[in-house]
Amino acid sequence: MRLYRIKFGQPIEYEIVSSFCIADVNLKNEEDQRRLFLLCREGITSDAMGLYHQHVSVLNKFTVAQVILSEPVVSVVRRELRRLFPELKTESEAIVELLNEEILKREVLDRERVKDAQQRIRKAQSKNAKSLAKKAADSIQTQPADRASVT
Repeated sequence: MRLYRIKFGQPIEYEIVSSFCIADVNLKNEEDQRRLFLLCREGITSDAMGLYHQHVSVLNKFTVAQVILSEPVVSVVRRELRRLFPELKTESEAIVELLNEEILKREVLDRERVKDAQQRIRKAQSKNAKSLAKKAADSIQTQPADRASVT
């Protein structure tokens, strides 16, 4: 059985969300339970397919590869290398090059899905930045103003 997500546009597009064989389903397996839930009445009415698609599209090798190549992760790797080997002087660019050329598979770096993963990460970063800015603004507004007493 195959589950598709259909994008209504010009032209109509579709992408496979999941595929499985009903005969091979293990009811004790959590992933199989999620897939079956997509087919039941409650799953259809609760937009479970959209949530499942979002989960599958975020938790995949392309998105994880882009997170690994991000500046914060590369900085952590560089810092750990410097902590373990203080005599080692390495630049972030060298770590990124090593990840691109020798550690990560070419398929997670050169496909169309990489662009989708990069766009998804940029949207999440933007959303998080806006959320942090809003929280900071709210906390500034809720702090009592300093009152100076004049005598």
